[in-house]
Amino acid sequence: PDPVSPGGIINYTINWSVSGNETAQSVVITDAVPANTTLLSPGTCSAAGSLVTCNLGNQSPGALGAVVLQLQVTTPLTNGTVITNVARISDSNGGAPVVATAATTVNSDHQFMLSKGAASAVQAGQLLTYTINWQVAGDEPTSAVTIADTAPANTTYVSCTGGCTQAGGVVTWALGARVPGNSGTVQFTVQVVS
Repeated sequence: PDPVSPGGIINYTINWSVSGNETAQSVVITDAVPANTTLLSPGTCSAAGSLVTCNLGNQSPGALGAVVLQLQVTTPLTNGTVITNVARISDSNGGAPVVATAATTVNSDHQFMLSKGAASAVQAGQLLTYTINWQVAGDEPTSAVTIADTAPANTTYVSCTGGCTQAGGVVTWALGARVPGNSGTVQFTVQVVS
């Protein structure tokens, strides 16, 4: 499929044929497992590390066939990543090697979940702490994640936790690069005007 989602399956079908007027000897198809994928099945071929090898033996002109490889896409993965698969067929008696390429684009995204809580009632002059829970979902990593929150009217900023900064009543947490499944909690405290 194109596009493919992170965690999705790609089945590569490699069709081959022999032409000319002599037997192709020791025909071999090789295929390097692309980056950001894992080989699930080499089909009728064999695999060593990231290289799949299909030994087809001697083949006469007019012979043809197909081999199928099954791979799984890594997750999470950045949207727009291109997975490129390259297959090569050659023989041992002078036939010109042929290379075929297939490119598949990854379609992924991420979402944020955020909740905020504090005491429902507070007296003038008292401290009020806000707790913010965050989580990243989806199938795409994200970078430079930031949470920003403004101290409410009629309060004065006091402190915050979780590696924060504060300027002009705006509290900021720079969470950096995150992947789906990451979550955490940050807090900041204000004092109610009296």
